[in-house]
Amino acid sequence: MKKTTLSFTIAGIILLLIISIGFAIWVGGKKRCFYVASYHKGYPWQDGLAAAVEEGLSGYCRLKSFYLDTIRQSSELNKQTMAKQAWAIIQDWQPNIVIASDDNASQYLVEPYLKGSKIPVVFCGVNFSAEKYGYPYPNVTGMVEFEPIRPMMVQLKKVRPSIKTGVMIAAHRITNSKLHANLAALADEFDVTLDIRWVNSFDQLKTVFLDSQQYDFIYIPNNHDLKDWDEGTARKFFHTTTTTTITVSTARWMQPFVMLSFFHLPEEQGYYAANTALKIMAGTSPADIPITTNKDWRVKVNQVLLDKIQLQLPSNFKHFIETE
Repeated sequence: MKKTTLSFTIAGIILLLIISIGFAIWVGGKKRCFYVASYHKGYPWQDGLAAAVEEGLSGYCRLKSFYLDTIRQSSELNKQTMAKQAWAIIQDWQPNIVIASDDNASQYLVEPYLKGSKIPVVFCGVNFSAEKYGYPYPNVTGMVEFEPIRPMMVQLKKVRPSIKTGVMIAAHRITNSKLHANLAALADEFDVTLDIRWVNSFDQLKTVFLDSQQYDFIYIPNNHDLKDWDEGTARKFFHTTTTTTITVSTARWMQPFVMLSFFHLPEEQGYYAANTALKIMAGTSPADIPITTNKDWRVKVNQVLLDKIQLQLPSNFKHFIETE
């Protein structure tokens, strides 16, 4: 009886050792994935994208993340310094793959340090065109980000077919400059004249907004780089100010401040990046994966603000997701 008990005990210990060793080998053998984000934790777009990357890679690789923080620390020196820090981590850690989200990660890290490298890279969130960074490289593929400005123009024409003029009010930054150039070209297709008003602060935005009521629509793409922006103050201003025109945005978090918010999904970019990284780590060459673009968008109606101009949306107005 004692011999049998001892045999079971030894067998149990051996089994536990085998499981422990196997688990250690499995963990130790995981691929290393390095995610470099252009922005900071707490920024809504960044959080949605990062969460999708983390979920998509969970259980498949050891994930290390690095945030360049280029919105809060927007100086050229900071962007270059943070990119050098990310590059130092790459050299030390030797990841199996790098995921780089949004323009600054491509501009300050991928192009100067990883172009033609043996380390494969998946980019995402690069606005409108990847040509600026010379993509594709043999070791790089990714997803280009398009703001849903075409769906926005299509739906605005459904709301008011007579629309002829619009104005964009935004801070002067790289992303917004790209956005304005693309929207201005697109507006011509719809026989709409688009003006631009660059502002540096929320106080300036308020003044320009009040002076722009003669336009058929006002487009406030986001609140990036607007000094003295405060959500409570902004909500009060837009809800109490008399307006006679349609207000729109292409940022999900601007829903409380405009009548119609057309937005794409950061999660789409993140899941794409994670799934593409897994394909590459399984043996597919980045050169064999064509650069793609985001497909999904949504529109949110702020009925309280819409009621201020007594506008009824037509029955063919698109409310939900569109997938090509």
